[in-house]
Amino acid sequence: SWSDPVEVDACVLRTGVDSLDVRDLDGDGSLELLVHVKKGLEVFRFDDRDPVGNPVLYRDDSERSRGLQFADIDGDGHDDWIYLSPGSDRSVRTRLWRKSGFGPECSHAFSSRSGVNLLPLGMRGKGEPSFVAVEADTEKITLFSVSPKNDPPKDSTVWNPLIRDLFGSGDEEASFTTADFDGDGHLDVIAASPSLAEILFLRGRPTGDFSTPSAFPSFHGISSLVAGRLYEKGGMGLVVVSSKEKLAGVCRHIPGKRFRFPVDLPLKDDPVEVVCADLDSNGLDEILLVAKERYDYLLHRFVADKKGRFSEVG
Repeated sequence: SWSDPVEVDACVLRTGVDSLDVRDLDGDGSLELLVHVKKGLEVFRFDDRDPVGNPVLYRDDSERSRGLQFADIDGDGHDDWIYLSPGSDRSVRTRLWRKSGFGPECSHAFSSRSGVNLLPLGMRGKGEPSFVAVEADTEKITLFSVSPKNDPPKDSTVWNPLIRDLFGSGDEEASFTTADFDGDGHLDVIAASPSLAEILFLRGRPTGDFSTPSAFPSFHGISSLVAGRLYEKGGMGLVVVSSKEKLAGVCRHIPGKRFRFPVDLPLKDDPVEVVCADLDSNGLDEILLVAKERYDYLLHRFVADKKGRFSEVG
């Protein structure tokens, strides 16, 4: 069962899905709550379930900065903070961990339109951490690493992006997710536009590119797509959320054929956001869905039975 929530008083959060994190910053064996707020980064410490004292604030004067990526970039055994300040020609920012907190900000001569994705052990699985981003001027995908100094990113590798025109320029913001949906060992892509009542399936190929998209009927007004290990056999399952139809459903790929139309989850409230996670460590994901009931937001948990039918559990 779920424990009662713990409430903390934080400043106004920055917009985005990467404004919260939980990690052991100082290596004392206890986890801290990290909250990226408009004033900077707030760090909350806890004694069991009780906040200890006031949060520590590391000020960040760039109103547009975002991101909570952590990696040991100076080799001292402690994670350092990497984030972006979009719109600047030195948009990659780092703050090194110094004994009891983060030091001053360093900026690096790299401009990115996107967020930064971390490869903790580099591209080859060993060595210093690397980062992947979209370079602002060329719009090319770039792999780079940063030093503890204000140096430009080094050892940059650049790829031309593989571009697929899936939706019209006037469409609303699309959703997408990646996973091996057909069980062939290659990552596939599923995308959806809120203006269409369908999903687009791009099958992954051994060469690293994708097939032309195939359309399958689905909800109208899709606002979220999430992949999860929902079934014991076959590829990954797909959770589809429609904010317009106020529905959430699950579908999967039929080998060699098509995607089924989503089967509704038994939900009376309006779905807002969804994730999949294996909370009970049985090898299969549960569906965790946040829904709005009038003025409250509720967390629902759905699990599948042996026949693949989902029901809500406490």
